[in-house]
Amino acid sequence: MTQRRFVPLTFLAAALVVCSLTPPAAAASPAVVRDSCLTGQWRISGADATALLNQLVGLQNATYEGTIYSSFRRGTMKYGSTLFEITQQLGDATLKSSATWLTEAPYRTRNGKLILGAGQSELDISEFTAQKGGQTITVPGPPTRTTSVAPGALPYRCTSRTLSWPVPAGVAGSTMVTFRRA
Repeated sequence: MTQRRFVPLTFLAAALVVCSLTPPAAAASPAVVRDSCLTGQWRISGADATALLNQLVGLQNATYEGTIYSSFRRGTMKYGSTLFEITQQLGDATLKSSATWLTEAPYRTRNGKLILGAGQSELDISEFTAQKGGQTITVPGPPTRTTSVAPGALPYRCTSRTLSWPVPAGVAGSTMVTFRRA
């Protein structure tokens, strides 16, 4: 009879030990929330793209042509340009180059904030071709520049047509940009 009383207590003690070893379920970690408004492809071009590229690249007396895209899919934020053209005037010489730029980081949203995880930004500028006095000279572009995207919370506004948020621009910090749905 005494042994029968200890069997349920033994099972109860074992169950308590197992429960204490099992990590708590999702209640201990914040839920991953993604605003469906962000989902899809966004773009900027024209003067807005030129201003952002100028801040990113930082060449004096340069103009930029290209489109910057942004996408939010499956918890990953990507933005950049698969190709943009750089033209720089140095005295009577005109230098031309093309470049790519991609920034990527994990994301979620919470209370009107875009929460970015640690990410990376990469800028690659091709060789420069210069035209001067009928001659063409080619010089190598700078080395590929890779910078970290620091985790943080950024405010954003999203409608069915526009998305405004302060995009990370590499070493230049961040700048408020309004994208249009692509």
